[in-house]
Amino acid sequence: MYGDVGYGLLLLLMALVLMRLGKRDWGLIWLMTSFAVIAFGLYYGDFFGIRLWGNGVEYTYMTGIAAALLFGFYIMLIAFLLKIANLILAGEIDAALGVYAPIAVLYAAIGSLTLRLINMPLDVPGLGLLLGITNYARELLYVGSAWVMAGPIAVGLRYGLSHMRVIGNEMALALIEVFISATANILSFARLEIVHIAHGFFSASAKALLGIPGGIALYIVVQLLIAAFEGFLTTIQSLRLIYYETLSKFYRGAGRLFEPQSL
Repeated sequence: MYGDVGYGLLLLLMALVLMRLGKRDWGLIWLMTSFAVIAFGLYYGDFFGIRLWGNGVEYTYMTGIAAALLFGFYIMLIAFLLKIANLILAGEIDAALGVYAPIAVLYAAIGSLTLRLINMPLDVPGLGLLLGITNYARELLYVGSAWVMAGPIAVGLRYGLSHMRVIGNEMALALIEVFISATANILSFARLEIVHIAHGFFSASAKALLGIPGGIALYIVVQLLIAAFEGFLTTIQSLRLIYYETLSKFYRGAGRLFEPQSL
């Protein structure tokens, strides 16, 4: 949900009600969410769409989209690195360093090239620093390409050529995942800024009601509807981004059958 102290308090109230009803797991989820919404609401200075402090919109919408894309780039890079760490902890060091480490480097290279195709604002504090990795896109591409070719061969020579087919299939799927992650999936994070734009439009429309008879009551009703709509929208999008762009990288077609537990 967009950062707003008022919306955060609504989520906090819902979390406390759920915990009172015995839904402790759901209550904790929404409790942590409410803390994040309140924290960012304090930063933005918004309370149910009314700005209490701050200078309004500090950056343009294009800057917001750039920040969202950069955020997505680093989220998926961290997911790739965590997958490598998991494989190392599981004792599969050869697969980690021979297959997935070069994949992570290749993702960083292609993702950096994708970001360079977009007019990213380098003068914004924070964005310019995080965009520093894009200056090494060509070097990362060379290293990643060489590593992608050498890694599977080294693993195959160690375990025998009979395993090359399995390694090749794994590498092919990983390469497809890299190209999708470094292009379409990075761009999909632009939807985070769409929430910001929608919030600004809805809030401005709601504040226009304050100038008519009964406007305060209408404003309260509209703000509750906005909170419900944005809460639903951001929940769906967050689940999608977390599951598809991050958790799916940890899927392995082995182990015991997954059986979801009811919360």
